[in-house]
Amino acid sequence: MNFRIFLFSLIVLTSTLAWSKSEECESKNIKKISRPMVSNTKSKTDFFSYSFFHISADEGQPTVVFIPGGPGQTSIDNKGVEIPLNFGIIYTDPSGVGCNEVEGAKLSDEFFTTENVAADVVALISELKLNNYIIYGQSWGTTVAQIATNQIEKLALVPPKALVLEGVVGRAISNKTEAFEGFVKSWKSIKNQLEPDLVKSLTQQSGFMGLTSEEWGSSIRSRIIVGEEITVDFLTQVSRMPDYTVQTAVRANNDSAASVDLSRKKFYDLIACRQMYNGNSELNRNIVLKAGELDFGTTSFCRGINSLKPFNSKQWQVKTKTYYFSGSSDPLTPLWQRDYHMLNQRASAKITVTIRGAGHLPLRNNLLRVSNKIWNSINEGAENLQAIVEDF
Repeated sequence: MNFRIFLFSLIVLTSTLAWSKSEECESKNIKKISRPMVSNTKSKTDFFSYSFFHISADEGQPTVVFIPGGPGQTSIDNKGVEIPLNFGIIYTDPSGVGCNEVEGAKLSDEFFTTENVAADVVALISELKLNNYIIYGQSWGTTVAQIATNQIEKLALVPPKALVLEGVVGRAISNKTEAFEGFVKSWKSIKNQLEPDLVKSLTQQSGFMGLTSEEWGSSIRSRIIVGEEITVDFLTQVSRMPDYTVQTAVRANNDSAASVDLSRKKFYDLIACRQMYNGNSELNRNIVLKAGELDFGTTSFCRGINSLKPFNSKQWQVKTKTYYFSGSSDPLTPLWQRDYHMLNQRASAKITVTIRGAGHLPLRNNLLRVSNKIWNSINEGAENLQAIVEDF
């Protein structure tokens, strides 16, 4: 296995939630516009300064408007979009977190909605008078991208030349089975690829290699998200390493993924529970490895948070050509989510790219070497990108 890939799998795979405002928020490329705390309301509302990071495109080239996932991930401090150098880029942070954290303000629950975040994206596109651009959403960001594109078309602004959705959300999760079935399926496949002695060791109740069942569960979960191959290689490699090395790496990864600042926790809980998980009272953040199987527990982080307008792509129709990037083994946004989205979008041209064996966010995690070719093809209106992936 490539050492770089293994090192990537050994260290932090999930974006840490712990973050404070950095120098990036005052960069020369930061632009600011005044935005209402709550959009599309007849009630009186305060305003705040909404920041985004903007590098202009070369003449004749498009600007990519990037919307990160989460809910609550940021991109201004974590610029990871690989596009051609002559393209422009706009990195956004959702209102309420990152460079758009509203310090000292007591924010109402109305502030934390996907529609509110999308309205800010529409406002910056309108402010810049963009007429050659692509909207690109990842994971939860695909819901923001969908809503923003719908609103842009309704407002008769110049629409994006393409809508790029990676790790597609078609609708809110209905129950615990839908939330975790992808992890169960992937874990079964992964165990079939491991050495029998290693599978046996992972069933030890006392804790394999000095790690608890909770630590193993969290570590395996974070790697399954990226892909089955990464998980198989990780487990195979660590089984041959000293216990203390594995303990240090796994605990550092788990601690980083679990650290939460209060503004981002509130953002995640209110949007995820109310709009992505449909107020489901059975969902648990933690996964435990119990007798060799993944156990999802019964304590819900959504308990006591009521549903509010669960997302459904059917309600947000667009005409813009849409590119779908999906991993065949993605446990967070399984292929049925993409298929639901495609089935219920009636007017848009649809181009799908499926990366076999890949997990969540395959364009970012699996296709970096051909990303420029992919983006240039999208800019040219390509009808088939699967051939690029297959050749790669």
